[in-house]
Amino acid sequence: MSVDLPDLKILNLANNRFKGNIIRPPLVYLRELDMSFNSLTTLDGIGEYRQLEILALDSNA
Repeated sequence: MSVDLPDLKILNLANNRFKGNIIRPPLVYLRELDMSFNSLTTLDGIGEYRQLEILALDSNA
């Protein structure tokens, strides 16, 4: 699936079954990312979110 959301500012992906690494889409303006209650194990690429102000990662692996 390909989605073009370059102006997206808030993304809530909490309570899913994501595993492994955090997602790394080209979301230049993302300010809030909630990936709580998944099974993430690493944060490789988190620095690509240069506008990120709020990061929620509660209850991950």
